[in-house]
Amino acid sequence: MNASHFKSSKTDRFINHIIDYIIVTIIAGILNVLLILISPDLADETNEKKYTILSYGISFTIFFLYYFIFESNANGKTIGKYVTKTSVVTPKGNQPTTSQIAKRTLCRFIPFDAFSFLFSDSGWHDSIPDLYVVSDAKLNEYKNNDIENIGTE
Repeated sequence: MNASHFKSSKTDRFINHIIDYIIVTIIAGILNVLLILISPDLADETNEKKYTILSYGISFTIFFLYYFIFESNANGKTIGKYVTKTSVVTPKGNQPTTSQIAKRTLCRFIPFDAFSFLFSDSGWHDSIPDLYVVSDAKLNEYKNNDIENIGTE
C-alpha cells in the first residue's frame, strides 16, 4: 500500500490551513493580551522591542505546540483535519512517530513552505519527513477492502 494514492485534495489542505491558522492566531492573541495584562510596562514605548520579541516567541511556540501536540496525540489530526476528515500518515498508512511529527512541524518554519504547494503535490513539511495528508474515507475504504480480501488469493 502507498498512502499517496489516498491524498486529500488541495481544497481540503487549504481549508485545514485556514482553520488551524485562525485557531493558532486566536490562542497567540489571547496569550499576548494576557502578557500585557500581567506586565503592563511592556505596552510602554520604551519596551516595544522587548514586547515584540516576546510576542513573536509566544506566537512561534503556540504554532509549534499546536501542530505537534495535536498531530502526535490525535491520530495525525489537527482541528482543521477533523473538519475535513483528513489525517497525516506514513507512506504505509500508519500513524507517524513523534519524531516524524516533530520534523514535520519544524519544517513548517522553512521560509516559503506554504508556497511549496504551488510547485508539487505536497509541501516541504510533508515531503521532507516523508508523510502524507490523506482522506480518511479513502484510506479506511482501502483498509476495509484489504482486510476482507485476506486469504482469498
